[in-house]
Amino acid sequence: RPHRILTNELLWQSLLDRTLPSGDVRAMASALTLVAVLALGACACAAGQLDTVQDLHSQYRNVFRSGNRNAASHLWAGYVLNRSSSLQADKLELMFRGFCPVSGSIIQDAPRTIYRTTLPRVGGGTATGVVRHCCWPCICDTSEHVRVDTKIVPTADGPHRLNALVIGDPCLKPAELDKTFADPFSNQLRPLRLAAPEVDCVAGKLSGAVYSDSGHPIIGLLFNDPASMEAAAALAVPPSGPAPRADDPTFGYGERCLARKQQGYNSGMGLIFHLVASISPIPNSTTLPLPGAAKPLPAAQAEGVDAAPNVPAALAEDAERAPSGQPDAAASPAISTASSPAHPGVVVAVALVSGAALVGATL
Repeated sequence: RPHRILTNELLWQSLLDRTLPSGDVRAMASALTLVAVLALGACACAAGQLDTVQDLHSQYRNVFRSGNRNAASHLWAGYVLNRSSSLQADKLELMFRGFCPVSGSIIQDAPRTIYRTTLPRVGGGTATGVVRHCCWPCICDTSEHVRVDTKIVPTADGPHRLNALVIGDPCLKPAELDKTFADPFSNQLRPLRLAAPEVDCVAGKLSGAVYSDSGHPIIGLLFNDPASMEAAAALAVPPSGPAPRADDPTFGYGERCLARKQQGYNSGMGLIFHLVASISPIPNSTTLPLPGAAKPLPAAQAEGVDAAPNVPAALAEDAERAPSGQPDAAASPAISTASSPAHPGVVVAVALVSGAALVGATL
């Protein structure tokens, strides 16, 4: 609260008068006022208030305790859906524009994250709409493994029906998570459980997941509102290449997806999401065929996968070093160490900022 911040500033200034040279007091007092503001902001964010996509992004460390989001977008979805009753329906759907359902990367609500797709519905039929992704390989994984189901949730506006993106529950066969695979990026064998540590099973269910009306883990939403469909129709998709074929459920990425599959899923999330989603596929639901034959994927396309914005360093310094469509490496500490600055007062301020963030994260 402003009046308390001002009072605290005077108290800090009195203390600093006795410990710092006079020329540093004003700067240090201002810095500590900023610390107090950050502490209040951290507490507000930690309380789970969701007004903007950035509010959701600020919860990265609360959503992914290990700092690793590989194939774990069910945790993003669960975090939002468990708060649906306090959100208006349009605000609820806005939150689902802030992360990639395949990679778990944070993304911005921007045109370059828009991809059109047609997917099978659980129980029969298809659904066409817009999905949000960090990079084009994720639309390939979506087309191959993701289905659409309904989910009716309570909102501040009343019950709201969602077109939920779902996968088969990997926890129907949890032992599959302990198997190793050859990572297409490093060519090394890795246990799937270590590559995707947040894919965890508790009592036969995917921990942290909210399940659809038919009982499948929700990882995102399919948007088919008029504004989303108009925005998708206005895009040149893909940015380079021939016009999409009418029988392409990825609306222009079919040949790229076939080539990527042929080359061992060597872009985007690699094999991680593919393996997790393949453990227990949704029964009686066949992947829609992609048109054309696989052609060699040009290196420029494989290497030039669009990078979504990074997780803010203060929230997850370990998580987003590579382009965000690519898998996370092993988690590192949340607060990195750095060489000590020349002035000890800066150390105090940095420590207090870190403490404010940690206090907020524990609320």
